[in-house]
Amino acid sequence: MLTNHGADWQRQRTLMQGIFSPQRMAGFHDIFVGCSEQLASQWLAELESQGGCFRRDIYPDLTMLFLDIVGDAALGINFGALSGRGGELLSSIRFILKQSTYPTHQFMAWWQRLPLPSNRQLADAFALVDDFLYGFIHQRRAAIQQGVACSESLLDVLLQATEPGEDALTDKEVRDNLLAIIVNGYETVATSTGITLDLLARHPEQL
Repeated sequence: MLTNHGADWQRQRTLMQGIFSPQRMAGFHDIFVGCSEQLASQWLAELESQGGCFRRDIYPDLTMLFLDIVGDAALGINFGALSGRGGELLSSIRFILKQSTYPTHQFMAWWQRLPLPSNRQLADAFALVDDFLYGFIHQRRAAIQQGVACSESLLDVLLQATEPGEDALTDKEVRDNLLAIIVNGYETVATSTGITLDLLARHPEQL
Protein backbone atom coordinates (compact mmCIF):
# COMPACT_ATOMS: atom_id res chain seq x y z
CA MET A 1 0.00 0.00 0.00
CA LEU A 2 1.15 3.52 -0.68
CA THR A 3 2.97 5.20 2.20
CA ASN A 4 1.03 8.38 2.86
CA HIS A 5 1.35 9.35 6.53
CA GLY A 6 3.53 9.24 9.63
CA ALA A 7 7.30 9.25 9.96
CA ASP A 8 7.89 7.46 6.64
CA TRP A 9 5.77 10.03 4.83
CA GLN A 10 7.71 12.89 6.42
CA ARG A 11 11.05 11.28 5.59
CA GLN A 12 10.11 10.82 1.95
CA ARG A 13 8.75 14.34 1.63
CA THR A 14 12.01 15.71 3.01
CA LEU A 15 14.06 13.65 0.55
CA MET A 16 11.86 14.69 -2.37
CA GLN A 17 11.60 18.42 -1.72
CA GLY A 18 14.08 19.19 -4.44
CA ILE A 19 12.15 17.20 -7.05
CA PHE A 20 9.34 19.76 -7.16
CA SER A 21 11.47 22.89 -7.09
CA PRO A 22 10.53 25.69 -9.53
CA GLN A 23 13.75 25.08 -11.43
CA ARG A 24 13.03 21.38 -11.97
CA MET A 25 9.40 22.06 -12.91
CA ALA A 26 10.60 24.60 -15.49
CA GLY A 27 12.73 21.81 -16.95
CA PHE A 28 9.55 19.93 -17.88
CA HIS A 29 8.43 22.78 -20.16
CA ASP A 30 9.29 20.96 -23.39
CA ILE A 31 7.38 17.86 -22.27
CA PHE A 32 4.26 19.92 -21.51
CA VAL A 33 4.43 21.81 -24.79
CA GLY A 34 5.30 18.83 -26.97
CA CYS A 35 2.46 16.64 -25.72
CA SER A 36 -0.03 19.53 -25.83
CA GLU A 37 0.92 20.34 -29.42
CA GLN A 38 0.37 16.69 -30.35
CA LEU A 39 -3.20 16.82 -29.00
CA ALA A 40 -3.84 20.22 -30.60
CA SER A 41 -2.71 18.81 -33.96
CA GLN A 42 -5.15 15.90 -33.57
CA TRP A 43 -8.00 18.31 -32.85
CA LEU A 44 -7.07 20.55 -35.81
CA ALA A 45 -6.96 17.54 -38.14
CA GLU A 46 -10.43 16.47 -37.00
CA LEU A 47 -11.68 20.03 -37.33
CA GLU A 48 -10.53 20.15 -40.95
CA SER A 49 -11.98 16.72 -41.74
CA GLN A 50 -15.35 17.81 -40.30
CA GLY A 51 -15.52 20.97 -42.37
CA GLY A 52 -14.57 23.37 -39.61
CA CYS A 53 -17.11 22.36 -36.95
CA PHE A 54 -17.50 19.29 -34.74
CA ARG A 55 -18.67 18.30 -31.26
CA ARG A 56 -16.33 16.33 -29.03
CA ASP A 57 -16.03 15.30 -25.38
CA ILE A 58 -12.47 16.48 -24.73
CA TYR A 59 -12.13 15.03 -21.21
CA PRO A 60 -10.89 11.58 -22.36
CA ASP A 61 -8.38 13.37 -24.61
CA LEU A 62 -7.14 15.44 -21.67
CA THR A 63 -6.67 12.37 -19.47
CA MET A 64 -4.56 10.78 -22.22
CA LEU A 65 -2.60 14.02 -22.61
CA PHE A 66 -1.68 14.23 -18.94
CA LEU A 67 -0.91 10.52 -18.70
CA ASP A 68 1.70 11.03 -21.41
CA ILE A 69 3.03 14.14 -19.68
CA VAL A 70 3.32 12.59 -16.21
CA GLY A 71 4.81 9.40 -17.65
CA ASP A 72 7.44 11.39 -19.49
CA ALA A 73 8.19 13.57 -16.47
CA ALA A 74 8.15 10.78 -13.87
CA LEU A 75 9.79 7.96 -15.83
CA GLY A 76 11.42 9.62 -18.77
CA ILE A 77 9.18 7.69 -21.18
CA ASN A 78 6.02 8.54 -23.06
CA PHE A 79 3.15 6.09 -22.49
CA GLY A 80 1.88 6.82 -25.98
CA ALA A 81 -1.66 7.29 -24.66
CA LEU A 82 -2.43 9.99 -27.25
CA SER A 83 -1.28 7.58 -29.96
CA GLY A 84 -3.39 4.71 -28.64
CA ARG A 85 -0.52 2.68 -27.14
CA GLY A 86 -0.08 1.15 -23.69
CA GLY A 87 -3.73 0.18 -23.38
CA GLU A 88 -3.34 -2.66 -20.85
CA LEU A 89 -1.10 -0.67 -18.51
CA LEU A 90 -3.30 2.41 -18.70
CA SER A 91 -6.44 0.35 -18.10
CA SER A 92 -4.85 -1.11 -14.97
CA ILE A 93 -3.89 2.33 -13.67
CA ARG A 94 -7.40 3.66 -14.31
CA PHE A 95 -8.98 0.64 -12.60
CA ILE A 96 -6.79 1.14 -9.50
CA LEU A 97 -7.75 4.81 -9.40
CA LYS A 98 -11.45 4.04 -9.85
CA GLN A 99 -11.46 1.48 -7.02
CA SER A 100 -9.78 3.95 -4.66
CA THR A 101 -12.72 6.36 -4.98
CA TYR A 102 -15.36 3.98 -3.59
CA PRO A 103 -16.49 4.46 0.05
CA THR A 104 -15.99 0.71 0.61
CA HIS A 105 -13.34 -0.71 -1.64
CA GLN A 106 -10.58 -3.24 -2.09
CA PHE A 107 -7.93 -1.13 -0.36
CA MET A 108 -9.49 -1.98 3.01
CA ALA A 109 -7.69 -4.94 4.62
CA TRP A 110 -10.85 -6.85 5.48
CA TRP A 111 -12.40 -6.25 2.04
CA GLN A 112 -9.34 -7.69 0.29
CA ARG A 113 -10.06 -11.09 1.83
CA LEU A 114 -13.45 -11.40 0.15
CA PRO A 115 -13.44 -13.72 -2.90
CA LEU A 116 -14.85 -11.09 -5.26
CA PRO A 117 -14.11 -10.79 -8.99
CA SER A 118 -13.24 -7.13 -8.49
CA ASN A 119 -10.66 -8.09 -5.84
CA ARG A 120 -8.99 -10.47 -8.27
CA GLN A 121 -9.10 -7.80 -10.96
CA LEU A 122 -7.49 -5.28 -8.61
CA ALA A 123 -4.76 -7.76 -7.68
CA ASP A 124 -4.10 -8.40 -11.37
CA ALA A 125 -4.00 -4.65 -12.05
CA PHE A 126 -1.47 -4.06 -9.28
CA ALA A 127 0.62 -7.02 -10.49
CA LEU A 128 0.79 -5.62 -14.01
CA VAL A 129 1.65 -2.11 -12.79
CA ASP A 130 4.24 -3.52 -10.36
CA ASP A 131 5.89 -5.56 -13.10
CA PHE A 132 6.15 -2.44 -15.22
CA LEU A 133 7.37 -0.06 -12.50
CA TYR A 134 9.82 -2.45 -10.83
CA GLY A 135 11.10 -3.51 -14.24
CA PHE A 136 11.68 0.09 -15.19
CA ILE A 137 13.35 0.85 -11.84
CA HIS A 138 15.80 -2.03 -12.29
CA GLN A 139 16.39 -1.20 -15.95
CA ARG A 140 17.12 2.45 -15.21
CA ARG A 141 19.40 1.64 -12.25
CA ALA A 142 21.40 -0.77 -14.41
CA ALA A 143 21.77 1.90 -17.09
CA ILE A 144 23.02 4.43 -14.53
CA GLN A 145 25.51 1.90 -13.15
CA GLN A 146 26.80 1.38 -16.69
CA GLY A 147 27.55 5.08 -16.95
CA VAL A 148 24.46 6.34 -18.73
CA ALA A 149 23.92 9.93 -17.64
CA CYS A 150 20.99 10.73 -15.37
CA SER A 151 18.00 12.39 -16.99
CA GLU A 152 15.74 15.03 -15.48
CA SER A 153 13.01 12.45 -14.78
CA LEU A 154 11.64 12.04 -11.27
CA LEU A 155 12.64 8.36 -11.39
CA ASP A 156 16.32 9.26 -11.65
CA VAL A 157 16.02 11.66 -8.73
CA LEU A 158 14.29 8.98 -6.66
CA LEU A 159 16.96 6.43 -7.56
CA GLN A 160 19.62 8.82 -6.32
CA ALA A 161 17.77 8.76 -2.97
CA THR A 162 18.15 4.94 -2.78
CA GLU A 163 21.91 5.16 -2.44
CA PRO A 164 23.11 3.74 0.92
CA GLY A 165 22.50 6.10 3.81
CA GLU A 166 20.47 6.56 6.96
CA ASP A 167 17.31 7.75 5.18
CA ALA A 168 17.72 5.96 1.84
CA LEU A 169 14.55 5.03 -0.01
CA THR A 170 13.76 1.38 -0.69
CA ASP A 171 12.73 0.19 -4.14
CA LYS A 172 9.19 -0.27 -2.80
CA GLU A 173 9.12 3.36 -1.68
CA VAL A 174 10.35 4.43 -5.11
CA ARG A 175 7.59 2.33 -6.68
CA ASP A 176 4.98 3.78 -4.29
CA ASN A 177 6.01 7.34 -5.09
CA LEU A 178 6.02 6.73 -8.85
CA LEU A 179 2.57 5.14 -8.70
CA ALA A 180 1.24 7.98 -6.54
CA ILE A 181 2.66 10.60 -8.92
CA ILE A 182 1.23 8.85 -11.99
CA VAL A 183 -2.19 8.05 -10.52
CA ASN A 184 -2.68 11.42 -8.85
CA GLY A 185 -0.92 13.45 -11.50
CA TYR A 186 -3.20 13.14 -14.49
CA GLU A 187 -6.92 12.98 -13.70
CA THR A 188 -7.10 15.99 -11.37
CA VAL A 189 -5.11 18.06 -13.88
CA ALA A 190 -7.34 16.89 -16.73
CA THR A 191 -10.42 17.89 -14.74
CA SER A 192 -9.12 21.36 -13.88
CA THR A 193 -7.94 21.93 -17.46
CA GLY A 194 -11.30 20.83 -18.87
CA ILE A 195 -13.15 23.21 -16.54
CA THR A 196 -10.75 26.02 -17.48
CA LEU A 197 -11.29 25.46 -21.21
CA ASP A 198 -15.05 25.38 -20.70
CA LEU A 199 -14.96 28.68 -18.79
CA LEU A 200 -12.76 30.29 -21.43
CA ALA A 201 -15.13 29.12 -24.18
CA ARG A 202 -18.01 30.76 -22.31
CA HIS A 203 -16.03 33.99 -21.82
CA PRO A 204 -14.34 34.76 -25.15
CA GLU A 205 -13.23 38.19 -23.91
CA GLN A 206 -10.99 36.43 -21.37
CA LEU A 207 -9.87 33.86 -23.94
